[in-house]
Amino acid sequence: MEDSESDEIEINDTDATIDSLERIIGEASDTVDYQASTLGNIDDNAVRIYRANILLISVVVGAISIAVRNDGVEIGYLININSAFGALSLVTSIAFAGVTYTSSDIDIGVRKEDIKDTLSEDYVIDELYRELALGYAKWISDNEKVLERNGDLMAYTVISAVNGIAFLTIGVITTGAIQTQVHDFLWLPLVIIDLLLLIIAIKIALVPDRSFQWYFGISFGVFILSTIIQVLPPIYKIRNYILDIWLQINAGFRFDLSVFIITSLIMTGVSYHIFNLDY
Repeated sequence: MEDSESDEIEINDTDATIDSLERIIGEASDTVDYQASTLGNIDDNAVRIYRANILLISVVVGAISIAVRNDGVEIGYLININSAFGALSLVTSIAFAGVTYTSSDIDIGVRKEDIKDTLSEDYVIDELYRELALGYAKWISDNEKVLERNGDLMAYTVISAVNGIAFLTIGVITTGAIQTQVHDFLWLPLVIIDLLLLIIAIKIALVPDRSFQWYFGISFGVFILSTIIQVLPPIYKIRNYILDIWLQINAGFRFDLSVFIITSLIMTGVSYHIFNLDY
């Protein structure tokens, strides 16, 4: 058997009976089996997401190719910030799924080397049980680290896939809005929504213990103060300069960027909750 770590029990530190060792070894064996089964489920889910992402990307690429070839649509009209980020998220999900599957390295019990060591050392029954119990303790500890790592990787895989689907969908809607000129009168409300969501996100991140009434009161005070300050000549010139730059930007891009910010803020909250789910 492999040597135990310094923080693990030593063989000579216990006077456990053979019956006790047999029972704890049986429980430990069940634990290792459960760990192996859990890791197998994680790997199966990673492979399913991997295949689904590959299929989705193939469908998207095929649809774009058909639209460009048959309808004469310029590919530039189909690509925007949201759709590009969605495609990147799907590729990232594929990468995480691959790493999740290939990094699975779990101890499932007695190995060939352990059997050879036992035969060469000529253990008596109580020594063998004690060595085996220590072996299971180490295997369970090592497996916990593998499961924790793969659980995080699985969460990243799911988060990337969900973000990919969401941003691709929003990208398609954004393209349609730009093509139908709807964005001409929607970009300003979207900017306002962006600011509100940004305020909520800052509140949750920086002062989660404070009530929303307190935070919005502070935010309103800051808004009034900043409005008053804007009448000062230096601030007024800077504000107008920034506003002029913003208005010179293509209206379609402004709309696309506003939608991207809204979607990003929403999906950040969704991703946080997904990461804190149990797998």
